Amino acid sequence: MKTNREVQRKSIHLATTIIPLAYISIIPQKEHIFLICLILSIGFLLADILRMFWKTAEKYFKMIFSALLRENELKSDLTGATYLFIGMTLAAFLFPKEIAVLVMLFLSIADPSAAITGKLAPIKKIFNKSIGGFLGFLFCAIIIVIIVSGFSFIGLIVAFAAAIVELLPLKINDNLTIPVVTGYLYLFLK
Repeated sequence: MKTNREVQRKSIHLATTIIPLAYISIIPQKEHIFLICLILSIGFLLADILRMFWKTAEKYFKMIFSALLRENELKSDLTGATYLFIGMTLAAFLFPKEIAVLVMLFLSIADPSAAITGKLAPIKKIFNKSIGGFLGFLFCAIIIVIIVSGFSFIGLIVAFAAAIVELLPLKINDNLTIPVVTGYLYLFLK
């Protein structure tokens, strides 16, 4: 069942919540969280490069992960996990802690919520994505903004912008566009 596979994929996404939570609590230094994200990004990128250019690595990679991968990831694209960690690395590098934590949580909680609610509530599609997914993302993003930054009009704008970025059919992976676009928007509006 496709929905079950998506839930499994997004469970992995949700597990990355540990990174922004660690940044808030046990690893408060920007340099340390950046280094952790960078190491994860390099590790996942190397795994992708190995499987793309070395048949033996590709064979084992597919044997272990094929049930969780999308068609484009099975062929030659980077995996969503690689893009996710690169997005978190960019967030840790580019933004102050509060904004970095916020956009990391968008990636680890709101983005998978969009995928799951989009599958479970396939309300009318826009850009081949469900309005249910958009609303699921928006709801989670608003809750995240309120918890991280408190209730504010700017926070609501950033949450809405993040949901729009997730919805748009951009050529760049949304694990990169969500943190960069919304992080800079928050910086600009603050």
